[in-house]
Amino acid sequence: MLTIVAVDDDASENFLMTPRDKLARNNSSLSLAVPVAPSVIAAAGFSDAVMLVSQHIRKRLLVLPKRVPKGFDCERCFAAISAALAAYVPA
Repeated sequence: MLTIVAVDDDASENFLMTPRDKLARNNSSLSLAVPVAPSVIAAAGFSDAVMLVSQHIRKRLLVLPKRVPKGFDCERCFAAISAALAAYVPA
């Protein structure tokens, strides 16, 4: 699942708690934050925005999180997501 959270370019204006944080209170989950400035997304066309976000996600997947839900194969999941994003990111 990909959840988009709209934020302000000025990080001090953003809420401290995102929907992801509220969800994590009651569920075992793994979430990744991939910040992209709203002004960058707004300036890009649709296909460029998809490519940009995909690049950021693939880069973030190279770093395994410190905490992972018990029994979750993080490396396998990240490899599958990265392979799926390859369609949107030039080699």
